[in-house]
This record gives sequence, C-alpha cells and structure tokens, in this order.
Amino acid sequence: MFWFKKLKNKDIRKEIRRESGGVPTAVAELLTGGNNSNLQIVTVYACVRVIAETLGMLPISLYDTTDKNKIKLADHPLTRCLSISPNDYQTSAEFMEYLATSICLEGNFYAQIIRNSDGQVCELWPLDPYSVGVTQDSQTMKVYYSFKTKNGKFIKTTERDIFHVKIFSLDGYKGVSALTYARSILNLENKMTDYANNVFTNGSICNGAICVPTKLNEEAYADTQDVIEEQFAGSGMRPMLLEGGASWQSIQISAQDSQFLETRRFNREEIAKIFRVPAHMVGDMEHSTFSNIEHQSLEFMTNTMSPYLRKIEQRIVKQLLSEDEQKIYKPRFNLASALKGDLNSRYSAYNTAINCGILCPDEIREVEDLPPRPDGLGGRYLQPLNMTVAGQEESNNGENDERK
Repeated sequence: MFWFKKLKNKDIRKEIRRESGGVPTAVAELLTGGNNSNLQIVTVYACVRVIAETLGMLPISLYDTTDKNKIKLADHPLTRCLSISPNDYQTSAEFMEYLATSICLEGNFYAQIIRNSDGQVCELWPLDPYSVGVTQDSQTMKVYYSFKTKNGKFIKTTERDIFHVKIFSLDGYKGVSALTYARSILNLENKMTDYANNVFTNGSICNGAICVPTKLNEEAYADTQDVIEEQFAGSGMRPMLLEGGASWQSIQISAQDSQFLETRRFNREEIAKIFRVPAHMVGDMEHSTFSNIEHQSLEFMTNTMSPYLRKIEQRIVKQLLSEDEQKIYKPRFNLASALKGDLNSRYSAYNTAINCGILCPDEIREVEDLPPRPDGLGGRYLQPLNMTVAGQEESNNGENDERK
C-alpha cells in the first residue's frame, strides 16, 4: 500500500508535508532549475506571466450535470480545493499560476493528492517538476511517479496519488517544454543581452569628443582622463580624448547597431510565437492597432488558453473524481469575464440574447456581477410576438380547415 493511502488525520499529513518540503520548496526549485534561467529573458518572462496570471484569474466551479440544469456543488470537498484553497499555503489563484508556470517552463505540473477518510480529494500540494520521474511499465502500461523528499526519502507511487497535467508530449505520458526545442533562439537572445550589458557596462559607446590642438604629455593626459572618468562614471557613455588637432565625427546609429535592434525585435516575435501570445501582450505594439487588439485578445483566450483549460478540466475529472462522480460531475472554467468585449458590444449582444429568449435578465446580471432584479421578474424569458414554434402554424391551419 502506498504511503498516501495511510493519510487519515491532519497531524500525519502535516508531518509528510514537512518531510517532503511542501509548497515553498517546490516554488524555490522551480525558480532555479531547468528551463527557468530563461525567465531572465524579458519576453519569456512576459509570456509566462501573461499565461499564468490569466489562468489564475479564471474562476473554476464543479457542476452536477445529472439534470439538464447545471447545479454548482458548493459543499463538495473538491470545490473548496479548486476554487478557494488547495492547501494550507496557497490560494486557488496562486495554485493555478504555479500550475501554468510549471507547464510553460517544464511541460509538466505535478501535485501530491491528499484524500480524506472517504477517499475524496481535499488537498493538493505542488511538487517540483524537475524532481519527479515518470516511467511506464512496458507490460502493464501503467504510469509510475517517483520523487525524492527533502530528507532524501525516495517515494514511488501511481497516478492515483499524483495530479499530473502535461502539454505537448512525444511519448504520451510526459510533457515536453516548448523551450527545449527553441534553444537556439533563446541562446541567441541571451548572448545579445550579454553583449548589450557589456557595451553599457564598459562604456563602449562614445557620444562626443574633447579635442586638444596640441599633443599632451603623459601627466596632462592622465589628469584629463581622470577628470573624464570622474565626470562620466556610471553613465556608460564617455567622450573621447583626441590630441594633436585630431577630430571625430559622431554617427548616430551604425548599420551593425541597426541590425542588432532588428534581430532583437525578431527574437521577441519568435519567442511570443512559441507561447502563442499576441505581441501586444508582451509590449510589442508595432503591428497592433486600436481595431485589432480586442480581436487578438479574444484569439488569445480561444487559441492559447483554451487548450490549457481543456487539459486541466479533463485531468480533474480523470484523477480527482471517483468513477461514479465522473459520470455526473464536470469542472468548468468560467470564461465570461475574460471574453467580455467593450461596453457597447457587450450590451448589444445581451439585447439580442434577451430578445431571442436565449438569456433572461437575471442571467446577464449574474455575468455582470450584479444581484437579481428585486421585483423578481428577471427570471422571465422573452420572445418576439411574430415568432412561434416551428410547425405550429401548419398544425393550426389544418385544424381550421377541418372546422370549415
């Protein structure tokens, strides 16, 4: 029997968390290992942060779909775990941000599953993705997870006890980070950043010259250089000291500098493509206009975030619900707030939905975080007077003909 199955009281669970390092250790490891050095690249950091914070702000709920009407399950232990706090240390938003950061950088997210005495999931504790090993038995095809605790204890278990969310995979049981196959572009960006830092740190950029008509002796030259160093220390741009009537002509930007800037701009676009993040979300407004930014933001939700949300929802069903619960319970992220357009477009769509009987006023008020109408009439559905059920008119005509 695996050690997770022995968790029957809170004191034992706390002891295991302390032994395995808990959430703080996992966060610290995530920020220092593997692909995380790439977070020093501004565009990588911006892309990961956009995806993580977007996932963290989306509310998630567990629904009972037994009847046609979906009912939120407020009292289920998993509801509190997903929407309020998955453990003693994190909020739901922080947990989801860490989940997104893990799969963006490593391609995998792992969390230790804690169950209550009834076998229901009540807590989720993140694990360092770089310390978890995933193997598949060649005969039974079962997937096993192994990791080492902070105290050096080696643990091996099955997917029943490890919540595993992965993205693109080459073997079917372990995800692959997109950064792994973008190493060349990331290395180029790192080298160009180092080059720019060295240029400014060493004062290699010269924006002017002090011309002396005669040649200076060694003492005068040294004194002048000392004055220049003192006056322009830390600026990164020191004037040149020219002797004997020599002159210098300033060039605002060289062809090499121009190519340097173009290459950095190209790198920024390529990194954004890796994460499928619109350029304007990482501060590149070159190809953005007032009219297309809203559509790019909507495409970000549908093309970038939706695959993540779908994988997480399916993993919740597969690993955190019992077989009986899987038939009737469904987790869903609420995208309504993220997909809201401007005020005029939103209210125009609401008007169409009310007139066609798709939504009632109280449902729209709930989307807008408003209470139901106090008169109790907000739950009524409307329809135009000149509309009827398909086929009803022909039936009425037939009845009239018989009466004649």
